[in-house]
Amino acid sequence: MRLYECEAKLVLAEAGIPVPKRFGVIRSAGELKELSIECPVVLKSQVLVGGRGKAGGIKTADTVDAAREKSEEIFSLQIKGYQVEQLLIEEALQERAACYAGITMDPGSYENVVLVSARGGVDIEEVARTSPGDILKIPIAGQPDALPEDVMKQIGSFLQTALGDSGLDTGSLPKIIGSLYRLYLQTDAKLVEINPLMGTDEGWFAAD
Repeated sequence: MRLYECEAKLVLAEAGIPVPKRFGVIRSAGELKELSIECPVVLKSQVLVGGRGKAGGIKTADTVDAAREKSEEIFSLQIKGYQVEQLLIEEALQERAACYAGITMDPGSYENVVLVSARGGVDIEEVARTSPGDILKIPIAGQPDALPEDVMKQIGSFLQTALGDSGLDTGSLPKIIGSLYRLYLQTDAKLVEINPLMGTDEGWFAAD
């Protein structure tokens, strides 16, 4: 089972992972008038494929009128064969840095693996092909209920070094990734990932 972003973010929030303020999910541009939104907002097509942004399926708007106009544009799209039928409307974060965090199972060893990169918001598969050194890959031996302390420290050190120029406090990132790992176990997931895990002046958020 795959989850739409609007569904997955509810699961993340229940796990204690910070997410952007949510204004609602709409199925037509006319439904915007029923929402109490605070601009700027981001309008995000809800389709079960990647590459939404490149296809025009994610747009920001500084006013309600602009949000209505851009939502009409997105609803007219087909993205990789999927007609856009719903949009998630949420606050537009002011990005200062972005990283990637994912948990999955290595099909060769059957060990759970934590993947972390300071290059968030881009195609992580492309990063793996072109710059594998930019991704921290940590196999988790056994089936611990939580990330071991040494793994948390390794994640913290890696991201602090990689994101040092951002000027942001990275101290909360290992805790967020630890929560993601517990969520992965609790839901018996094949893959959970946050991309980007966005750094702002207010803290770090699972932006997508």
